[in-house]
Amino acid sequence: MFPAVHRTMRIKRWTYPVLYLVLASWIMLAAYVMTVRDKQLVERSAVGELDTVARSVQERVETWRRERLNDARATQANTLIMRHAAAYLRLPARGGNEADVRAWLESVHVMDDYCCSLLLDTNGTVLLASPCDVQSVHGEYGSSIAEALRTRTPILSDCSPAGSAGMPHFDILVPVVDGSNAPAGVLAERIDAGTVLNPLVREWPRQSRSAETLLVTRDGDEVFYVAGPAGRDGGALRLPVTNEQLVSAMVLRGAEGTVRGCDYRGVPVLAAARRVADSPWNVISKIDREEAMAPFRTHVFWTAALVAGLMGVAAVVLAYVGQRQKAAFFRSRLEERRARLALVRRNNAERRTAAGKISLLATAIDQAAEAIVITDAHRRIEYVNNAFEHITGYTRDEAVGNTPHMIQSGAHDDAFYETMHATLGAGGSWSGYLTNRRKDGTLFQVEATITPVKDGEGRTVNYVAVEHDVTHDNALREHLMRSQKLETVGRLAGGIAADFHNLLQVITWSSEALLLELPEDDGKRADALAIQEAAHRAGAMSRHLLAFSHSHAYELRRMHLNELVMRMEPMVRRIIGDGISLEMDLEPALWPVKADQGQIEEIIMNLVTNAREAMPGGGVITISTANAEFRNAGGHRIVEPAREGSFVCLAVLDTGVGIAPDVQEHIFEPFFSTKGAGYGAGLGLAACYGIATKHGGWITGESEPGAGAAFRVYMPADLEANGAAAENDGPSAREELVGDGQTILLVEDDPGTSNLTRRVLGTHGYSVLRAGTVREALRLFDEHQGRADMLIADLLLSDGNGLNLATHLAARKNALPVLLVTGYAEDRASWDVIRERGYRIIQKPYRVTALLRAVKELLSNGHAHAGMAVSAVGASHA
Repeated sequence: MFPAVHRTMRIKRWTYPVLYLVLASWIMLAAYVMTVRDKQLVERSAVGELDTVARSVQERVETWRRERLNDARATQANTLIMRHAAAYLRLPARGGNEADVRAWLESVHVMDDYCCSLLLDTNGTVLLASPCDVQSVHGEYGSSIAEALRTRTPILSDCSPAGSAGMPHFDILVPVVDGSNAPAGVLAERIDAGTVLNPLVREWPRQSRSAETLLVTRDGDEVFYVAGPAGRDGGALRLPVTNEQLVSAMVLRGAEGTVRGCDYRGVPVLAAARRVADSPWNVISKIDREEAMAPFRTHVFWTAALVAGLMGVAAVVLAYVGQRQKAAFFRSRLEERRARLALVRRNNAERRTAAGKISLLATAIDQAAEAIVITDAHRRIEYVNNAFEHITGYTRDEAVGNTPHMIQSGAHDDAFYETMHATLGAGGSWSGYLTNRRKDGTLFQVEATITPVKDGEGRTVNYVAVEHDVTHDNALREHLMRSQKLETVGRLAGGIAADFHNLLQVITWSSEALLLELPEDDGKRADALAIQEAAHRAGAMSRHLLAFSHSHAYELRRMHLNELVMRMEPMVRRIIGDGISLEMDLEPALWPVKADQGQIEEIIMNLVTNAREAMPGGGVITISTANAEFRNAGGHRIVEPAREGSFVCLAVLDTGVGIAPDVQEHIFEPFFSTKGAGYGAGLGLAACYGIATKHGGWITGESEPGAGAAFRVYMPADLEANGAAAENDGPSAREELVGDGQTILLVEDDPGTSNLTRRVLGTHGYSVLRAGTVREALRLFDEHQGRADMLIADLLLSDGNGLNLATHLAARKNALPVLLVTGYAEDRASWDVIRERGYRIIQKPYRVTALLRAVKELLSNGHAHAGMAVSAVGASHA
């Protein structure tokens, strides 16, 4: 039982030097292996990063190409634009609609960031160009034009150089057909490759002195660098494709994945290449080999230092061990005797505690929270603990002697169990998720680990399964995913609102201007009305998203819902049409509420529209109001989402088809709709839910199939005795909103919105100083010696923000009225600052009268009136 100690043992003098040489050899061998492995890891890491960057750039370029083609398809689908273009192409000499076509080409250039718009005939001859002065395309798109006209589909041409040393460009070719579907010509939207593609290509995830991404294609026998080379913004780079060491040439000759060679500078690099789908372009991400392998050189230095240190330590240790060995030899006999005595005592103690430990272990297993099952080699159950009984519902007596097949649910196929048994049969452990069935028939999910137990000869004698019930965890995970989905929708709504509202602002005002200029009997009024209706619908969808995400700006005013409902009655009757009756059931002594008028109007319109669509065969819609008191009394608590207090209930009831029970639990989810494609975005009830919540209330929906539906919105009542009366927000005639020649400083970085705003203010009696940036606005203010009577500024500008500009100018001119414009309700902290400084804000998209009314009020009442509560006037208020 004890190791034999040789009392006459002596180690020869040459043993330690030999041992040192062996140890040193092992250390150096290990250092060499580690160095080789580290070199491979460093290079593999660099290659992995390059491939990740190349894949990211490839995806961005492919997405960009798809978006450009989608824009072209949208242009082709615009029948009005195509009709004007086809008419001009058929009779260009007459030029009857040249002004319209030029205006549209200019608007496409401004709104879609194209560097030039061209209109070509079927032979590729340039008929119109805006804003550039292109006389000819030099036959470079002959085959592409023919292909676009033949297929009647837009085509994105390959890059073409602007000159021998110029930057490349490419065109989106949109075929133009006349009323007989015959080809009339091509609309070409020109894009500057350097301006557009360099921002997509040059981004790198970390700081690097040599890493960059290139976009290359083949042009004859040359490598053509479409985008990417640092310092080459002034012209395109071309190199021969026959260069054997050039990485980009190797890629164009067919190399893929990891490529080693030299870049356009002649410097050795590591590179990763990917092809851009549906194009002749290739993405190459590369880094200098010297920079990529820098971590390896550092590792070599520290490895050498470590080897030297270890060899020195080994020498000291061996010398010390040699001295200690002699003393250890003589102490060994005494230690041997002490060890014998200690072993005897320990064996006696272990025998006394062995029984207690076995009992404790059995108790712990039996009371463990996870289910534990032990079977024999033939999978017959020999033991189950209390947790197994609790989870499955089977008693221990029912389980022992049976097989695990008793709890199988049938959710897994035979291949699943064959894989499990094959793993266990090979002596390995199996882990995974199982769906089992309880004794009462209900299903549950467990995370299981099954391990074979082997005897001294390596034979499997038992299997031990440990199962953790994850049914509740899975339910929580599904709930979390649904919550994250709703949060994502909210973030998406806020992210697109600003740019989307700028576009809607231009469309809304342009359609209003057309309607004012066209006579009542002009056939083009129908087109202008269609544009206006589409803009209103798009604005409504945006407001739905913002209301659901709580990103919409609210103006809470004290109002009576009865008055609002009565004012909306004529509009509601027009919406529901014939065949449906409208009834009003309004509480005469209805309590007032503090609410945003436009948002309450939106709730009513959404609920009425849903009710109308639920009654295809006609019926009755009832709009009612009532006072509601909720109190905890008689031992009965209020059922959520209601809460204690005084509320006003606005209800819309219908006698339609009703809502199925399995649909009712999803009705307030965004984008959920049972109407099918083309019948709404599924945002109406989600928007109502967001509006009600923002007002401190809630919304409920009750329905039975075939018995109609009832939606009730509860808002807190405003019972203050001295509250302000509800404000009348009715529109004023535009003739009453004309100015008296006041000078307005307009700061707007969106060209379309700026042009329209200047034109509207100019035609209504105001003098406008227009600026696109904060710097330009300050220059204009100084040039006119501060004679501006009012400031209108966008809240978000390209070189700053309108709030800081307003504060700066107000400090230089006392009582300067300030009107801020925004396309998105920004950070609440900004709204608090705006309120404190007494400014006013108007939110896009808004109508002409909304802007004119705000300007008139601010100029008429002065800065004192500007100090009122912040107003956010939306399209629904105009």
